Amino acid sequence: MTTAATQLFRSNDAVLNSDGTYTWQLQAQLDGAYRLVEVSLPNTAFPINSNNNTLTYIDSTGTHTITVPPGYYTTSTLATEVVTLMTAASTSGPITYTTSSNTNSTVLSIAGTAAFTLKFGTLASTVTPSTSLATILGFPNVDQVANSSFIVTGVFPPNLAWNQANYLTLSGPGISADPIYFGTTACTFIVPVTVTENNVTQYWPPWEQVVTFKSTMTLTLKIADDSGQTQNFQGGQFYFILTKRLTKEQIVLPNPVQEERKGPPSRSQGYY
Repeated sequence: MTTAATQLFRSNDAVLNSDGTYTWQLQAQLDGAYRLVEVSLPNTAFPINSNNNTLTYIDSTGTHTITVPPGYYTTSTLATEVVTLMTAASTSGPITYTTSSNTNSTVLSIAGTAAFTLKFGTLASTVTPSTSLATILGFPNVDQVANSSFIVTGVFPPNLAWNQANYLTLSGPGISADPIYFGTTACTFIVPVTVTENNVTQYWPPWEQVVTFKSTMTLTLKIADDSGQTQNFQGGQFYFILTKRLTKEQIVLPNPVQEERKGPPSRSQGYY
């Protein structure tokens, strides 16, 4: 069956399954080899997210828990955001917090204008068991009591590692990464993560990434990060485009014999 040369797959045309995958029921079967030509994915897998964006601390104004907005941060911008939120929460003191980094060991320090304790230990484990900024900022999961100069200093360099690539796995009957052997029913595309102004990854593969279909009517997509976890785009829309590859028989090359028979250009053709 002849199918369209270009296929656009949009998330809002698919069914979102309970396991986080997407399924399209096609109007016409797909046959042949297609290459990935464009992908657009929302960047919602921020290095700072709802799993690691809180900090509980105690000072003379009380016990406070700050929440850093999810997003992309450098070590400097994250530290600045943390102390800004701490200062805002302790205005009744008032207590002002600042931050600095040790250029030799790259660890962070947080300083206050009065005594304080970062509750990365017992209190954090009961109140915010999985959302603490401790390891992100370079602190162990132990309460950090400010010294006599009202300063606490991290032990490790801050860890802001973030997802470097998304893996788009197409699966279903008649789907293969191999144009000849159909023993498999899946094909995976690699899409590097890029951060744009609108938090969207827009990608045009510089090399061929090909999937082959054989009478395919149902297509399921799983998008995983580089740790293998299924991506949750939190309602964000995405799309990808496939273009059919030409077969060897469909590629028309110039005939060198016919070109030779034409001879050199004449004066009437305006070349002399």
